[in-house]
Amino acid sequence: MKKAFSMIEMIFAIAVIGILSAIAIPKMMANRETAHIVKLKEQVEAIRKGIETYAGNQYLEKGFKEYPKNTLCAYKNPAFYNNMTCKGAKVFADKVATGIHRRAANSIGWDNFDEDLIFVTNSKNKRAVFFNYDENLGTFKCDTSKARGGWAAENCSIIGE
Repeated sequence: MKKAFSMIEMIFAIAVIGILSAIAIPKMMANRETAHIVKLKEQVEAIRKGIETYAGNQYLEKGFKEYPKNTLCAYKNPAFYNNMTCKGAKVFADKVATGIHRRAANSIGWDNFDEDLIFVTNSKNKRAVFFNYDENLGTFKCDTSKARGGWAAENCSIIGE
């Protein structure tokens, strides 16, 4: 009785593992991209609900609806950054949507593009979903016309708009 694998058995096992990997890895990458889009949809909904909640609270306190002003970004130290734009800021004010944070460099996630908010879907190819916030109406919508600075806008249909 033999105690070791033959060379042909080893090559066959490696080939089977290679074929299975070739099938599984693209599926896992597609699932990863889908997970990012699902996360984006959930966070957009949380932002919209946060804006409405903020306006509802303002109505209770002041007697009229008032939406968050200027932008949805905020600074850790507002006194220090008093007259600066959102560049380098946290993505969302805690009073609007907690738990949604700025992306790390060269990764997927939320970021600021000057005063606008974007969700980077591909940092290597500079693709993102651009959003427009109207402080008078309290609307937060996908906006393909915002693309600029070498960044391409994703189609709004990826988030169902």
